[in-house]
Formats: sequence, structure tokens, C-alpha cells
Amino acid sequence: MTLLKNMAIKYKLMTIIMLACVTGLLLAGATFIVWEQRTISAQMVKNLSTLAEMVGENCKAALTFEDNQDAEKTLEVLHVDSSIMFGGIYTNDGNIFAAYYRNNVEPEVQLNLTRFQGSGFGFTDGSLVVASPIILDKKIIGTVCLQSDLRAMYTTLKRSAMIIIAVLVLSSLAAFLVSSRLQTVISKPILSLAGIAKSVSEEKDYSVRAVKENNDEVGLLIDSFNEMLVQIQERDSELRDAKEGLEVKVEERTLELSKTNEQMTREITDRRTAQEELGKLLSLHSATLESTADGILVVDLQGKVVSYNQKFLQLWQIPEHLAKDGTDQKVLESVLDQLKDPGGFLDEAKRLYSNPLAQSLDILEFKDGRVYERCSQPQRIENRVVGRVWSFRDITDRKFAERAIKESKKMLELVMNNIPQFIFWKDRNSTYLGCNTNFAKAAGFERPEDVIGKTDHDMAWTKEEADSYTEYDKKVMDADMPQYHIIEQQRQTDGYKAWVDTNKVPLHDMDGKVVGILGSYEDITERKKAEEERERLNEELGSAVDKLEEANTELKNFVYIASHDLREPLRKITAFGSMLESSLKGKIDEDDAENLRFMIEGAARMTSMIEGLLAYSRVSTKAREAESVDLNEIVEQLRQLELSVLLEEKNVDLEVPEPLPSVKVDTAQIRQLLQNFIANGIKYQPAGNKPKIIVTSEPVGDGKVKISVKDNGIGIAPEYQDSVFAMFKRLHTRNEYEGTGIGLAVCKKIVERHGGEVGIISDKGQGSIFWFTVPAAGAAGSKEPAQGSDEPVQESKPAQKVADVQQPQPESKIAQQPEPAREQVQEPVSKQEITQNQTPGPVQQTESAQQDEAVQDPEEKQEVAQNKEQDQDQDQDQDKKEVEV
Repeated sequence: MTLLKNMAIKYKLMTIIMLACVTGLLLAGATFIVWEQRTISAQMVKNLSTLAEMVGENCKAALTFEDNQDAEKTLEVLHVDSSIMFGGIYTNDGNIFAAYYRNNVEPEVQLNLTRFQGSGFGFTDGSLVVASPIILDKKIIGTVCLQSDLRAMYTTLKRSAMIIIAVLVLSSLAAFLVSSRLQTVISKPILSLAGIAKSVSEEKDYSVRAVKENNDEVGLLIDSFNEMLVQIQERDSELRDAKEGLEVKVEERTLELSKTNEQMTREITDRRTAQEELGKLLSLHSATLESTADGILVVDLQGKVVSYNQKFLQLWQIPEHLAKDGTDQKVLESVLDQLKDPGGFLDEAKRLYSNPLAQSLDILEFKDGRVYERCSQPQRIENRVVGRVWSFRDITDRKFAERAIKESKKMLELVMNNIPQFIFWKDRNSTYLGCNTNFAKAAGFERPEDVIGKTDHDMAWTKEEADSYTEYDKKVMDADMPQYHIIEQQRQTDGYKAWVDTNKVPLHDMDGKVVGILGSYEDITERKKAEEERERLNEELGSAVDKLEEANTELKNFVYIASHDLREPLRKITAFGSMLESSLKGKIDEDDAENLRFMIEGAARMTSMIEGLLAYSRVSTKAREAESVDLNEIVEQLRQLELSVLLEEKNVDLEVPEPLPSVKVDTAQIRQLLQNFIANGIKYQPAGNKPKIIVTSEPVGDGKVKISVKDNGIGIAPEYQDSVFAMFKRLHTRNEYEGTGIGLAVCKKIVERHGGEVGIISDKGQGSIFWFTVPAAGAAGSKEPAQGSDEPVQESKPAQKVADVQQPQPESKIAQQPEPAREQVQEPVSKQEITQNQTPGPVQQTESAQQDEAVQDPEEKQEVAQNKEQDQDQDQDQDKKEVEV
């Protein structure tokens, strides 16, 4: 509408005509398109329904005799109509009986026949679907479904739309041509009238007249315009006559006014000069008031406000109209609720107003924390008091700063006087400028103030100490370099010699010039004594360590000697006890036989415990240098060698779900560790349960990996989990599960030697997870396992495959291996079967002996085997002699 208002009248008329025509044509075209679309849709439904009925009639026989090939041939005639995408014959249960696909391509969107039960049609997914029942003997035996695309309808609608657009364009062009010709009937006389009006306005020629062509409203407008011109022309003539008479009177009056004007001009000039001077003075006064940081209020002797600046309004938060039209009394009353002491504020104001010559300077405190400084002086003009000037200055920040400085100073003094250090500072001449209380007392003074102005020679220390202190001060200030931890002696006021640790730092002024020194020291006399005592104790400790190493060496030698001397009589007890049991079988009563068995089993358990203790000691004494070990190979070797018979006998399921990492450990000890945890999981099982062992790993940081061995055994109650790794700790009787209670202690020592941790996650009846951490191979910062080592780690030997070290044992010996106990690595056989046909000799190799082999390297194995053969030979000879006797 705004665009039409600013257009010329002929373009307005043309635009209105064009809009009316185009709107009518658009409505007509839209109506035609909608009608055409509905007509075409109805025709398509009718045609496709007729075709579906025809197909249904032709397929009755094929559907009755279930001849789908005949039905498909009938559907092939649909290819004549290229718009049909799909044709199908469906049985009553909804299954397709025969189908036709355009171009043999099955459409991506499958039809949902349930939407067209019986007969019906629908437009879906850009296509038309028609369903028609197949009726035989008044019974529906199937359904024909045809699917057609809408390309024909879209083509027809597109053609109709193009026709409508063409008609719209041609009609608009015709309307434009007709309107451009016919609009002149209205616009021409109006434009002519507008031209005459413009001419009269510009040239002031009121004699021109507009020509009337029609008797319509425009003609009436022209008549009124001509009549108006006649009246204006008559008034213009009258004014011209009056002007000529008036000019004469004006000339006469002008002469009189010229004289008066000259006199007034002189007076106005003088007054203007005075006003300019006054304006300058007022501007200077206003600029002065507004430029000051103080709030200014000027009142006369009657208390009326004469002047003020904006700063005054801001400080007191007063509306400007109150200060402009009010009195000092109203201003005072409006600000009283802001003050902490409004009564004192009013009393001081009354006192000043009662004495015009009085002056004042005080502090005002506000409820919100502001602090103002108030100053009042009388206003004088030529030594005459005409009013009073009030000035207000916001000193809140200054007050807060002063208060903060005082508090900081007090806090600094409090800190300095309560810290245990002795603090002082001097000028360039080593004269004391200040100190804390501790230093003042050490120097022989009561208060820090007493030290100011003194030098080191005025203190309690000796002349040598004072000279040394002054020399150090000069050195620090000349070099402009601080000196830390100066250990020196200082004589106290009571004559006591104290050791002090002093720090001295140069002090600088704003220009960076050294102007003094700051020093602090602490009394380290007790620390000095402690260091001397520590040195003495270290010497004693070193001597004790040497003696302990000698005792440790003797203890190791004793352990190795005991390994033979203690086991030798136990083997004889076991051997001869077994022989005695065999020879006396049936000759003694049950009590004696049972006592004899207790003796043999006790000797065997004692042998097992000795072997376990030796294994525990070998964790450190027979340790080897750490090397990179693939845990997958270790587990596989245990599966194929040491644990092969046990795994097969117990039908164990040993799983490694994911590859295990390589670790940096003692190969023999990590092998022993895994063997024990796996054997524990196999042994501690409920009756009839199939053992299942799962070995997993995960990184835990710090260059370590966590290895977990999970079993499905009997589990351990939480209250007993902290004690399972203790020496000789058993949770079951020997009748339930055999063991000595040493095995898990050996495992714990192996893990701790490698710098790791060991633990258990379990619950009674829920199985157990034994886990331990060891260094990962190649981890940054990983260390060789040395914790708990009593001897230096031996030089590493070339790695050998386990298959080369451990030869397969004869089946007779391997079969003797019992289930290992949870508390130890391997258990010995509780009783050795020795028949009468056997020659009396030592007990066969026990699992404890096999345990020794598991923790030794190949060279040590060979040496141990040779020693055992010699022991056995000696024992057999001795036994034969004793039997003969």
C-alpha cells in the first residue's frame, strides 16, 4: 500500500486493474487444476478397477485349480499398460499366488494388502493401488491387486498448468494494454488541473482558468477551482491598492524609527557587552564547580539553594528538581536516612547556620559504608558574608586503604613475631632498621624497637661474630646476590653457643639500587646434634650390618646343610617305617598299625615342610637376573609338561581368552608362581565339579601388568582372605585337603621380590581369583626384581627352552603327583608304597623334590640331581647294612 501511495495516478489505475485481473485468473486456474486432478484420479480408479475385475474373472480357474503359472500368464497382459507397476493374485490367507512386475523388477516398497481387504483403492507412496475380490459361486476365493504409477495424471496436470500460465501471461498483457489506454479518461483532466495549480503557485497569475470537459466529479472539481481563482484575483487587486497608500505612511514612520533605532542600538550594544562579560564569569564559575572532584552546595543567608554541581547530586543521590527549587532544609531532610548519626549531622548544621562566620571540617559515615569529608565555610563578597559554601568529598576508598594498611601492618607484625625464625633488616651501613621479637630477644633486647639504629657490635654476640656478620652483609650487598644457608655459630644472651642457618637477600629501592639487606635465620642446634647422632648411629649400623651379613651367610650355610642332614634321617624313618609296616602287616593290632602310619605320614609331612622352607629361602638365595619372558609360552609349557597329567586326570578346562603380555621377571620363579595358582584352582574343587581355570591380564600403570588366575572352586570367605598368604596358615584339615601352609607364602615372596603386589578376590562357594602384578617387559623405568634379595642377583645365563631343561619323566613317577595344595607349590606323597620285593632304600622322588627343580636353573638342576644320586647311593648302602644287622 505504501508503494501505491507514492505512484502517479495513471500508474495507480493501471496497477489496480492489473491486480484485479491477475487475481481472478489465478483463482480460476487453481479451481480448474483441482477439478482436473479429481477428475483424472476418479477416471484412473475406474479404469484400474475395471482391469482388476477382468483379471480376476480370467484367473478364477487358475486360482481354483492352484495353477499359478496360468495365473501369471494371465497377468502378463498387464505389460500393455506401461503405467502398471505391479499386479498380484492373493489367496484368502494373504499369501501371493501369482505376480507381475513391470520390467521384471520387484518394487522396493512392498504392499500391505491388509489395507485393501476385499475391494477398494488407495493412493500410497506416489502410486495408485486397486484391490478387487475374486468371487466364485458367491464366495471370495482370492484378491486381485494392481499398482499403477501416477505419471499420466502428473503429465496431464503439468500440461494444464502450462496452459493456465500461458493464459495468465496473455491476459495480463491484454489487461496492461487496455488499462494503459482507458486510464487517460480519468487521469487526463486531473493532470491538467494539477498543471494549472502548479502554474498559479509558481507564477502568481490568477487570471488562468481550467477547461471543463466532463460533468462528473472531476468537472465539479474544476468549477470549484476556477471560482477560487476568481476570489483570489479580487483580493490580490485590493491588496495592491492598500499597499500603495501604506508605503507613504511607512516612509514617514521610518524616519522616526531610524532615530529611535540608533539610540536603542547604542543601548543594546552596551547591554550585550555586559551580558557577554557576565556569561563568561558564569561559565567560568560553572566550569569550576563541575571540574572539581568534590560535591559543592552554595546557599544564601536565608538557607535557599543558590548553586550546586552534579557531583553533589551524585554523592548524596538527590534528584535535581529538589536542589533546584528547594531550600537547604529540604535537602538536609532528604538525606538523613542515609547517615549513621543523623542527629549529630543536624546539630553541626544548625551550629554553623547560627554563626555565619564559623567554619568546620568533619567526617560523615553512612549506613552503607560510605565515608565523606565535609567542609563548610562562609561565602564573602567584598568582605561581606552573603551565604555559606558546603563541600563534600568521598574518602571511602582512602579510609578503607588506611584501615587495610593498619590491619596489614598488624598482621605482618603478628606473623613476624610468631614464626620460629629470627628476622631482621639493615641499611647499606649494616645498621638495623627493624626485626621481629625473636631476634630482639636473641640479641639481648626486650622489644624490636630497641634494636633500631644498632649495629652487630651492639648485640650480644662476640666481636668475631659481629665482624663476620658485617662482612657477609657487605658481600651480599656489593654483589647484589642473595646468600642462602650460611651455617655459623652465634652466642646468645645467656652465653649459650647456638648453630644457626642464615639467609641474606639484598633490598632494592624503586630504581633497583641496593639500599639494604633482609636476613633470616633459624636455630639448628638440635638438628646439628641430631646429624652428629645420626652419623654415630650410621657407623654403629654399618658395623651391625656387617655382623648381620656374616650371620646371614652362616644361616644360609646352615639351611643348605640342614637340607641334607634333616632330610636324611626323615627318609630313613619313612623307608624303614614303610618296610616295617609291610613286614608287620597282619601281625599287630589296629592301634599299633595306625600309630605306625602316623609316624610314617608325620615324617613325610616334616620332609615336605623342610622342602617348602628351602623353596621359600631359594626365592632370594637362588634368584636369577630378570629377563623378558613371554607368559603365553610359560602357560603352554605348564600345560604340556608339569601339569599335563594333572590336567588330563582332572579333565581341567584351562583357558587364556586373550594373549598374555611379556614381563621382565625371573623365569623359574614366574613359572613356579603360575604353576602354583593353577594347581590350587584344580585342587580346591567341590566333589564332582569339573575344574575351569582362566588366565587373564591387564595393564595397571607404573610399568606393571596384572595377571589374574580365576577358578570355579570352593572359594574363600572374606574373613580369611588376609591370612592365606601367611606362613603355615591352613584353612582346611589334612583329611579334606593336604598341605603344609607354605606354598602361598612362597608365592607372596616371589611377587614382592619383583616389586609387585598379590591378592585374592573370592567368596565362599563362588570360586577365587588370585592376582599379582609384575613389571612389564620394556616398560620405561622398570627395575630388575631385587626386593627381598639376600644375595646379589647372579649374572644372567643364556636362555634355554624348558623342553631342553626338563626331560619328560617316566610315567611311573609322574603318576605319583597328587593334587597340589592351595597353600603350597607342590605337596609330597603322604605315604610311599614299598613292597616286600623292593630292596630297602630311600623314598621315591616326592613332589617337593620336583618343586626344587621348578625353581632352579638348568645348571643347578644338574648339580642337585648329582647330589641326590650320591645321597641315595649312600643311604642305600647304609640301609642294607642296617638291615643285615
